[in-house]
Amino acid sequence: MAASYPGFEGLVRKSVEGKAAYDLRELRSKLYAYYEANKTCPPDLSAVASEIPELKLPASGHPPSGEVRVSTFADIRDTGGWLYVKAGAGSLYIDCVHPDARGKPWSSH
Repeated sequence: MAASYPGFEGLVRKSVEGKAAYDLRELRSKLYAYYEANKTCPPDLSAVASEIPELKLPASGHPPSGEVRVSTFADIRDTGGWLYVKAGAGSLYIDCVHPDARGKPWSSH
């Protein structure tokens, strides 16, 4: 029989969400550093990261994904993956309209 701990599921969700937010900040930081050094945005994320982190978005209905969609504008399509906007300095979004544990859509992070 498995033991049940009140609040454990919520802690796991917050931990997984924290990892997604951390990965987003890290990749954005690398995009900024690339832009500062080269005065142009990178052709794709592999120019700034040798390995693209897998996104896990609890309660979104999306399976884990390391997919990167490239666009010239922020057209959120709710794929559950990364959205790299290749314009200006380059921008990165989480392509998901579902809310995190605080009710904030992932695409607005």
